[in-house]
Amino acid sequence: MMIRELNVISIALACSACISPPAQYVKLSVTLENNIPCFGIRQDSNFNGPVSVYAPTVMKHVGNQWKTINFHDQLPSMRILNSEECIRLDEVDWREGEYDVVLKVVNEKTAVRYAARFILKKGMSSELLLTTSE
Repeated sequence: MMIRELNVISIALACSACISPPAQYVKLSVTLENNIPCFGIRQDSNFNGPVSVYAPTVMKHVGNQWKTINFHDQLPSMRILNSEECIRLDEVDWREGEYDVVLKVVNEKTAVRYAARFILKKGMSSELLLTTSE
């Protein structure tokens, strides 16, 4: 009887370990606006109306490592984002390469972290092209 109970407990523990935790980040949309990436929150998100957006972290893939390319003291600590708007980071020197951008969005009830990974390449006339976005 004792062995059977231990088997049930071990199976229950093993199954509980298989449950996936919620995703750490929600996908941040990326578009190009006047040759600068613009980051937005999809309309199907939990946010309706204006939200507070904390200063994003921008990282660039250099060699075999990621390097932070902006510092929070250069960017406003918080911005208000209305639906249908996107955030342009004019303070960042955008060039060819692979980037990660992470930011936190807050309203009166919810806080969500958003992330985007994308690649910028130069086009024929030196404009930036968004080639990949995750």
